[in-house]
Amino acid sequence: MASRCRWCDLPLWRLLDVDLSTGILPDLTAPETGRVVVATCIRCGCFANVFTEYDAAGSCSWAQDNQRPDFLGSDDPPWDLPTAPPLSLGPRRPTPFAGNAWERGGSTFGGSPDWLDDPWYPSCPRCHGTMLYLGMITGDDLWAVSSGGRRYLFSDPHCGLSAAVYQQT
Repeated sequence: MASRCRWCDLPLWRLLDVDLSTGILPDLTAPETGRVVVATCIRCGCFANVFTEYDAAGSCSWAQDNQRPDFLGSDDPPWDLPTAPPLSLGPRRPTPFAGNAWERGGSTFGGSPDWLDDPWYPSCPRCHGTMLYLGMITGDDLWAVSSGGRRYLFSDPHCGLSAAVYQQT
């Protein structure tokens, strides 16, 4: 059974599931799990940073550490998960700064974030350390039409928590 958002009851949307034992991100080690999973609520994640817990088996669930914001949007039409095929790794970019938050195909795994707004690196709600940046997914890479939003993916592998930070143009 898929884990659900505790605020609106939509299923969590799995953005990333990577086995780190392959060495795909040599600078990131996850000694407790050997993998990292990032998920979010497609609706509530537009209004608050969503933290999820993950484990070595690839399960992912809502973290009790989430702080419900005062505002969670208005009653919009039904929210659906993207129907585009899952993203996959492309060729290595020539520089860590080659991600592009403004165009289709600009999503990155690793590298450096191309922030739409002011940079914001979340702190782990358990150990209070700065979470590690994993990548950026542009809305244009997920939706058939331009969405204007970007999701920045973070992890604290020692605490087994991940976060998705949303920024919109």
